[in-house]
Amino acid sequence: MRAGGKFLSGDALQFEFPVAKRLCGSASCYGRSAMKDPDDPPSALPTVLIVDDHPIVLYGLRFALEQQTRFAVCGEAGHAESARAMARDLRPDYVILDLVLGGRDGLELVRDLAGMLPATRILIYSSQRETPYARRSIDAGARGYVSKSEGLEVVVEALDVIASGEIFIGEGLRRQLLDDFVATGSADGDPAGAVLSERELQVLRLVGDGRTVSQIAIELGISTKTVGTYRDRLKTKLGIDNLRDLSFWARSDAYRQ
Repeated sequence: MRAGGKFLSGDALQFEFPVAKRLCGSASCYGRSAMKDPDDPPSALPTVLIVDDHPIVLYGLRFALEQQTRFAVCGEAGHAESARAMARDLRPDYVILDLVLGGRDGLELVRDLAGMLPATRILIYSSQRETPYARRSIDAGARGYVSKSEGLEVVVEALDVIASGEIFIGEGLRRQLLDDFVATGSADGDPAGAVLSERELQVLRLVGDGRTVSQIAIELGISTKTVGTYRDRLKTKLGIDNLRDLSFWARSDAYRQ
């Protein structure tokens, strides 16, 4: 790793990154934040908090942003609790956020951050299928959505767009919306995005991950009976007869791509 500013983590390990040193003040015991040297001059660079539970994604995003020399990565978080704490302490200009953190749905976190820091612009960078999740993310308070299937340069482009006050959606989503409109005469042509509630989408994703009824109940904080009810609704709404086909559909490209 390159020499420069110091990152502190809860286990007191130090990581060296030059751009992040320039701005942001406090360290968090839940994630890594840049620690500002009091002798450093103030920086005008906009600050970015990255929230993702995959180290390789954190590294890739940080590297892409630092290469631009227009952004200061002020911290990294791997789960929702650390993201809330660091956002409150660091008050970044931007948050780049994955929708799935440790298996949990990130839409609640988007709402929390948007309510806590209304001036902070939130950009979703996720592997979740764009059509249903992008709409819900924007409704929750995000200002843009980029699929992880697109290059990191698109993330930088998206930050520039949302900085101007506009909403950014990736090329993949734009194509999907256009295809839906051509096929159905409506931008809501996607069945999952059109008819499934947020909770049903959560259950569907966990079914696709191979979770049992008990595991889903614990993950979402609901009863096993309620999970069964949601699975029955999913089968009815999606026109699927059995749980095996529901699990296959939840894992398929029809849902995940």
